[in-house]
Amino acid sequence: AVRWIGGQVEALALPFGPSSEARDVNSEGAICGFMGSASAGRPGTRRGFVWKDGAVTEIAAPMGESAEANAINDEGTVVGFRLLPNPNGGTLQRAFVWKDGTMTSIEPLPGFASTNALAINDAGVVVGTMGSGVVFVWHGGAPVLFSNLAALPAHHAPIAIGSINDVGQFSCLMRRTLPNAQPSVLDRPARCSPIAPTGDIDCDGVVDAADLALVLGSWGPCPAEA
Repeated sequence: AVRWIGGQVEALALPFGPSSEARDVNSEGAICGFMGSASAGRPGTRRGFVWKDGAVTEIAAPMGESAEANAINDEGTVVGFRLLPNPNGGTLQRAFVWKDGTMTSIEPLPGFASTNALAINDAGVVVGTMGSGVVFVWHGGAPVLFSNLAALPAHHAPIAIGSINDVGQFSCLMRRTLPNAQPSVLDRPARCSPIAPTGDIDCDGVVDAADLALVLGSWGPCPAEA
């Protein structure tokens, strides 16, 4: 794992190896990612980390499972996933939210086997995927499928989540399955707003002054669509 600063590439000194990867950085310069084995998929082989000013904080899973950090917000809250041993064989993947040493698991909804948290904004709204890539939004409690929060065009679904801003919009690839049962797909960059239909911008289940404050904080012309 490295960072680019002042025109130079600087390797991060991490205590666990031999491999590592930096995945996100916040405005305070805190970097998150994973360190450990180059081979994923087995419990205990990777550990999440937060690096800041040379100090490393390990994101330890409760029972020593593998953990990988995907994103960090300006509050220092980290999201990612961990691998748990499956009593029936193999592993179980669970998304987590980590703050000040406390890890909260995001459990899958009925009918799904896994979760992965991919991005978080400063309001603590998390976006990730469930099962084979179904997008969910979480802000405490149970995750909510994106398809239940916004109307999507026919045959379209968001995939490959990028980041989420403080208004609740997230970047992704939008996948459109071609009609007439063709097996091909078309992927295009897109911006999704999971909260637009209800006004619940911070996804806390209530439309209130906190949502209005987020709207007013982003008041002004919208960027032109690509």
